[in-house]
Amino acid sequence: MQRAFDRLDRQENQSQWKWTAGFTAACWFLILALIVLTSNSSTVSTWISDAAQAEFAGTMAPEQAPVQTAQPAKHIQTVRVY
Repeated sequence: MQRAFDRLDRQENQSQWKWTAGFTAACWFLILALIVLTSNSSTVSTWISDAAQAEFAGTMAPEQAPVQTAQPAKHIQTVRVY
């Protein structure tokens, strides 16, 4: 009698393993497909940017005037030490 139960346990384990492996493979396939689709589309970066701006629109500080950076002097003097 014990062997009959062992066979059922093995069959259940094999069946569970097949389902788990199939589900894992399907998830990896979907993830890979999403990565390929998003990397081939040139508008995805704008979608992400627009979504981020829409999500955080109320929390961002108002835009400030652009900051003027310092410009180097036009005259360069060379000093020679002897």
